[in-house]
Amino acid sequence: MRFGRASSMCHALIIEDNMVISRGIMTQLELRGISSFDQVWNQPRARSAVKDHRPDLIVVGDLEANGFPATAVNDIAARSGAAILLAVADPDHAMELMGELDSREGVFALDEIDAAASAAHHARGKSARGAMMPASIREAIFARFAKSRRQTAAQAAQAL
Repeated sequence: MRFGRASSMCHALIIEDNMVISRGIMTQLELRGISSFDQVWNQPRARSAVKDHRPDLIVVGDLEANGFPATAVNDIAARSGAAILLAVADPDHAMELMGELDSREGVFALDEIDAAASAAHHARGKSARGAMMPASIREAIFARFAKSRRQTAAQAAQAL
């Protein structure tokens, strides 16, 4: 399903079969300047949506429930240059996906939605205000992501 405005705006591909969750994510992303969306729940629909509109951000829900392998998400991210935002409630599942997913622009947990939106704007070539993202902001985003990933790994190690 396609939602949104002009094709020149930041575009998110949401891979989630729960429409309520998708709508909530859309609302949060709209507040961060992303105004165009495709909501899909399987690989064929995702591939079709990507052919029509290159995503700047890929939002990933429960991939296994939809038979959607992480390799397919990585392929879409590699071809489009999109950042990946995990919309997964289970921390163990999120950790597993963090290890499987890969994107030049970064893989973000849901609590890093601001950084993910900034990365999406960067992928589109503009910040939320329309100017190029300064290198210092981009570096801060990636430093925060790296720190968050280290903390998550440390928390997982402590749980063992």
